[in-house]
Amino acid sequence: MPKKANSPATDPMFEHLKQLLGARILGIVISGDADDEYSCYGLRLNSGKVAWIQCDPEGNGPGFLAIEPDPGIAKGRKAR
Repeated sequence: MPKKANSPATDPMFEHLKQLLGARILGIVISGDADDEYSCYGLRLNSGKVAWIQCDPEGNGPGFLAIEPDPGIAKGRKAR
């Protein structure tokens, strides 16, 4: 029997992803060096946050967006 889906009111992932509503993607960022296999790519948002894409390219996991303050903004730089 298929698992019953949570409603948006009770699903914590809906609450987490609501941070993206109304945001615009300003650019792509990378943590570390592009040649490093452990680097992580992210989407720089106009909200002053970065949504880090956390899943491998093969897609053999459900994936997750870690939404955090933009480190460039934290250092006093403006989002572009």
